[in-house]
Amino acid sequence: MCSVQREHKIRELESECQILKDANEKLVGSAFDLEKEREWRAKEKALKLQIAQLEATLKADVGEKGGIIDKLCEQKGLPLHVIHLLYA
Repeated sequence: MCSVQREHKIRELESECQILKDANEKLVGSAFDLEKEREWRAKEKALKLQIAQLEATLKADVGEKGGIIDKLCEQKGLPLHVIHLLYA
């Protein structure tokens, strides 16, 4: 192999090496993006569960408040809508 052919082959190999490095960098970046997406989806799922639990607690608290207001209404002998206006 002559000197010119070797230099040409070296340039081809260097070019191929750069292409492989670029492809590897993209692949690694893609893998990290996929991992981040998985983490975000897990966090989103946990937050949705927490929201559902808070909504259930709030609903129970509102129901409990309604029951207390109804009892207060009975004790005071006031119309139900008056008590609800006072404690809303």
